[in-house]
Amino acid sequence: MKINSVELRSGGITFTWEGKESIYQIFRDDELIFKDRGRKLEDNELIPGEVCIYTLEGLKHEDDEEPAEKLMLQVTTGPKARNPDNILQEMSMAAVVSAAHTELFWEEIEGTGTYDVYKNGEKVTVTDTPHFTDEETEPGEYAIYWIMAERPLEDSEESLKRQKSLIARAFGAVNPDLSQEEPAMEKFRIMKKIGPPGKLLKQDTEDITDDTGKRWELRYTTFLGEKLLENPNVLSLDRYFEGDGRGFDAESEHYRTRADISINFSEAVPDVKLEGKTGTSRSFDQNKELREEEAASNEGIVLKNIRKDGENLLFTLNHSVGNPLVASPDVKYEVHVVFNRNGYFDIAGKHDQSPNHEVYLKGGNSQDWEAVHQAENKGLAWMAPPIANQHWRSSNFE
Repeated sequence: MKINSVELRSGGITFTWEGKESIYQIFRDDELIFKDRGRKLEDNELIPGEVCIYTLEGLKHEDDEEPAEKLMLQVTTGPKARNPDNILQEMSMAAVVSAAHTELFWEEIEGTGTYDVYKNGEKVTVTDTPHFTDEETEPGEYAIYWIMAERPLEDSEESLKRQKSLIARAFGAVNPDLSQEEPAMEKFRIMKKIGPPGKLLKQDTEDITDDTGKRWELRYTTFLGEKLLENPNVLSLDRYFEGDGRGFDAESEHYRTRADISINFSEAVPDVKLEGKTGTSRSFDQNKELREEEAASNEGIVLKNIRKDGENLLFTLNHSVGNPLVASPDVKYEVHVVFNRNGYFDIAGKHDQSPNHEVYLKGGNSQDWEAVHQAENKGLAWMAPPIANQHWRSSNFE
């Protein structure tokens, strides 16, 4: 049994399939919504911006209790009103898991042209359509897929895109280490973590336990990898700034800023708490002697738009923290977060391409930090507002 086509839209989905069985039944979450000999479902009863699970079962006979074939389809629909400044947050997506293969569908990002697809860190293909099929799946193994793309800022939906593109290209023209186009290219990264197909499809029921966690920890850190950085403002007496001198590391205590968020589903209504931290900034003169040191305020690290019910928790993490020693652009990012009691998460963000950004998740089915997003620093000058952002989204199906 195989999905042939998926049409995603706000509040609905249409998909078709092929198979050898005589009759098919479909459950949306736990509700039976289809039982027929046809091979097409059109469902317009989805809530925009939320996730649901379809289970498609193929039966040899109408009164069979056990299906001959089975697959599962996870669907996230976009909202009715789109935010052009963060398109990945509102992108409709679908993931299909069967015993034989895994498929990913996503809305086309206009202007990108092609998508690079990675599986478990290795590039597997380049596609010009928003669809990927993995025929090499193992029933007992996790898989992490990355979809990466980029497009010119002038093709963006953002406001003032034309003006931003011209300024960004000018920035590239006066920086000899860059192409003129690079600062004007938006970056997109989509990560999807897929659990073992055998567990999702419950083929080995004796091996399946309810180990979904009730507590999660989300950590978002910004840091500077260098030990010492030269100030791009050559007229400043602060010629150098101290960096953090490290690479990506969830546990490191060296950072510019850190947001630690705890999510607790152990009660009837989930709870969320934030602890915002900032590292100490130090500047040095031309002889690399210490001039000043100060820690920035953490008041620019806040949670907003918190929504929660018995099953879901949604919130936005906003971050705007500047260098306390000199006038410079703030480090800004925005993250939209969805958690569900059953272990599902969907995290979408955007940020400047400086400094380093790293996002980790711990809990649910794991007690170790798992990276859900990492982005390398392009240079302090890339914090200028006209430079194209990086957009990212990470979610799971397990």
